[in-house]
Amino acid sequence: MNRLFLIFSLLSANTAFGQAQPAREFEGKLESGQQAPDLVLSDKQNKPVRLLSYKGNVVLVDFWASWCDHCRQEHVRLKALYDQYKDRGLQIVSISIDKNPKAWRKALQKAELPWMQLTDRVGSRNIIGPQYGTNSIPINLLIDKNGYVLRKGLHGTELDRQLALVFNMP
Repeated sequence: MNRLFLIFSLLSANTAFGQAQPAREFEGKLESGQQAPDLVLSDKQNKPVRLLSYKGNVVLVDFWASWCDHCRQEHVRLKALYDQYKDRGLQIVSISIDKNPKAWRKALQKAELPWMQLTDRVGSRNIIGPQYGTNSIPINLLIDKNGYVLRKGLHGTELDRQLALVFNMP
C-alpha cells in the first residue's frame, strides 16, 4: 500500500505561509535515499518552521496525536534517545495530526517534550498527516545530515540500532 505519498499544497496563497514559498508537490512513494520534502508547519506559537532548517543534523520526524496511546508511550523512548544523541547532532521534530488544538497543547504540557513541536493543521484541515497514512501512527522518518531519508517507520530496538549506526556507536 502506498502510504507515504506526499502532496504538498501546504503553502498555497490561502495559507499563512503563502508568501514563504510557492505550493509544491512531492510525487511518488517516499523511500530511503530520497531527498526529504521541505515541510513548513506551525510551531506552538503559530510561527512557521522549515524542516530543512535542521539540515546539518540527523533529524527524526515523528508523526503523532494526543489521542494515540502508543504515540505517547513512544515519546518516553524518544526522550531517552534524544538525551543520548542530542549532543552528537540528533534533532527530533514531532508533528501532531490532532484535529483539536487544545488536546494537542494539553498533551504537550503533560509530556514535556524537549524538542520542536509542530502542528499539521492549517485552518480546519490536516495537510501532511493524511498523505502519510495517519491511520498507522506513530510513524517516523529518519533524515540524514544532508536532508535525505535514511529510513522510515523505525521503532523500538530497530530505531536504537539505526541511531547507533548513524552515530557510529557500538
